Amino acid sequence: MAIVVLGIFSNNIIGIEGAILLSIAHGFVSPALFICVGGIIYDRTGTRLIKQLKGLVLYMPIFTIYFLFLV
Repeated sequence: MAIVVLGIFSNNIIGIEGAILLSIAHGFVSPALFICVGGIIYDRTGTRLIKQLKGLVLYMPIFTIYFLFLV
């Protein structure tokens, strides 16, 4: 979000438009990633350890593509 502040304080139209666009993107992507990691992956696997999440693509292929798109 520091880049958003820099865009706003640049005091030109390109910086302000970029700050608005980045804020909107942050508003969509951040909650989606929290839902993916905190909700769906934890409910299905019961762990948050990355070491134990090997092979996620084998039993959740569509979700893995969605998660990769969001990242």
